[in-house]
Amino acid sequence: MKTLSLRTVFLQLVIIILIFQPIALGYTKRNLKNESVRGRKNLIIDESIDLAQCDDIAIIGAGIAGTYAAWRLRHQNKRISIYEFSDRVGGRLFTVQFQDIPDVNVELGGMRYYREEHALLHDTIQQLGLPIIRFELGSGPSPDTTVYVRGVHLRYDELGGYKTPYRLQPNERKPTDQLTWYIYVQSLYYKYLSTEAQKYISETSAFTTFLTDDSASLAVQTEPPSSESDDVLTVATGFSSIPNELLRRFLLDGQRHSIKYDHDLKAIRKRQDGYYNLFFEPTFSNSRNTRSKSIMKKCAKKVILATNRLSLEQLDWQGLYQPHIREYITKAVKDMPAAKLYFSYDSPWWRRSPVYSDYIISDTPFRQIYDFGTSTLNPPKSVLQAMYTDKDISYWEELFNRANGNKTTGDLRNEIELDQVTRKYLSEIYQIPINTIPRPTNAVWMVWKNYPYGGAWQTWRPGYILPIVERAMTKPSVSDDVFVVSNAFNVRSLSVWSNGALESVELAMPYFGLRRIEK
Repeated sequence: MKTLSLRTVFLQLVIIILIFQPIALGYTKRNLKNESVRGRKNLIIDESIDLAQCDDIAIIGAGIAGTYAAWRLRHQNKRISIYEFSDRVGGRLFTVQFQDIPDVNVELGGMRYYREEHALLHDTIQQLGLPIIRFELGSGPSPDTTVYVRGVHLRYDELGGYKTPYRLQPNERKPTDQLTWYIYVQSLYYKYLSTEAQKYISETSAFTTFLTDDSASLAVQTEPPSSESDDVLTVATGFSSIPNELLRRFLLDGQRHSIKYDHDLKAIRKRQDGYYNLFFEPTFSNSRNTRSKSIMKKCAKKVILATNRLSLEQLDWQGLYQPHIREYITKAVKDMPAAKLYFSYDSPWWRRSPVYSDYIISDTPFRQIYDFGTSTLNPPKSVLQAMYTDKDISYWEELFNRANGNKTTGDLRNEIELDQVTRKYLSEIYQIPINTIPRPTNAVWMVWKNYPYGGAWQTWRPGYILPIVERAMTKPSVSDDVFVVSNAFNVRSLSVWSNGALESVELAMPYFGLRRIEK
């Protein structure tokens, strides 16, 4: 057997190292590139980023919470960056217009608010100088609202009367708001109420969210129904102009202020110097769908997570894996998916219906229909919100995907199935022959269900002390400068309303030296 000299062995080792080094380097890059799966422990922490390149404050999410936080911090003389998942600003505030009807706002997300109940939002809109107008469609049914259930048409003020198509007990023959108050007073919901009465409430309600096993502190009515109403308002330039104007003001007020689109935050790692490395997957999006490419790294001294519950659940940061915080994220609140569908037409054919009203509730998959108006710039072209529901989401999602793939908007002239389904229900609801209903000239829809949003809103689960959860989620880790300003955990306005996002931001402002604004 030939004996190798020490020099020969050394040279062979050098050759082996040189041969395998590119593979090893490639493996390292792949580890970093593939750090998109929550829970990986092999993320390489490289602290080589110069502190001068780090943000003082990194804000994750350019929805109304993220842009409001940036606007509130705009005079801090800090380097502040917003990192947004998609290629647009607004999050769940998403306004579009049909090309031939540019003066009618199509609201795929939030679209209205109450002047008094949502005072923080109202005051902010006024400070921004945005034009506030009355939301003519209101916030719910009026006495003449058409209700279509079990094949019967009636007006909302006829519910509980002889035309109501439910086999109700004598003490159940009431309008649904009075009946709901009655059962809560008895504290025996679904116990002394017949199955028919339960279906009556469910099928004639606009949303199913508050008919589920929500926290009793939110679901129980504490006073009887009232005829008093708060002003329902909106923004003339569209609801998404609120975050867009917040962003514009933020960028104007500081040379070191910036926004970076198509950044999906995957992980946060604390460095030895106290700063945080932020690992992003870049995304290429069409405002609704994305695909990732590789991992990018940024750093910041403080981090504000203006993201939704699902994004928090999937974020790889140890502060969110503390047992009590993990429980709050996964069990204290739940996502409520919702969907909207709008059609544009050359004329408002539905107004010739014998049962017409500008707002309709039905037990069909459409659930709610709104007449969104006729263009003043291009009459008689009009917009119909044909569907607004928090039920049957999987049905609509599948129908949309089959109709037009993953696109947000589409020409429906070739989408036979969707056209047939929608015209069938519209004919049934409006009592107009199906062969006289024209095909829409265009359509736009949105399903609020998937990452990063998770749902259109969240609702609280029973068994939790809400203020304790809200306080803990604002600063999940006592030893970290990472803050959550998601309205998913808001106690006052709740996540159903945009005002809740602003209130969540205000809870974090004292940590940045600002006084909390309370309205």
